[in-house]
Amino acid sequence: MNTAMPPVNVLRSKLHDYIERSDERHLKAIYVLLEGAEQDATHEYDAATMAMLHQRMDSHVKGTSKSYTVEESIELIRSAKG
Repeated sequence: MNTAMPPVNVLRSKLHDYIERSDERHLKAIYVLLEGAEQDATHEYDAATMAMLHQRMDSHVKGTSKSYTVEESIELIRSAKG
């Protein structure tokens, strides 16, 4: 599998071609994906949320809060599913 990303102009052309051939279901999925990405890029947290996130980050960095590795997180999720 080739993981090299084509240049932006090639991506635009391929996406344009794909959209022109897509059915309604795929068009809606593409729209939702792009609309969500645009909303994520413009979202701003309020001061209280930022303070809470900074406090959690500080606790994590200092080692005073419980943290989980990816593997531990996956195991917790799997065990909760039953």
